Amino acid sequence: MQIVFLNLKFARFLIGGVVKLRVALLNLDRREALNPLAAQLFMWF
Repeated sequence: MQIVFLNLKFARFLIGGVVKLRVALLNLDRREALNPLAAQLFMWF
């Protein structure tokens, strides 16, 4: 049971990280729409 709980915590941590990364990339994409690197990063997610 404890292993499942740890996995859930880890999954939530990972999902939270991905969401934050996506939000950061969206903000970056909006600020620097002409930056090809930002556009490339945005495409990966």
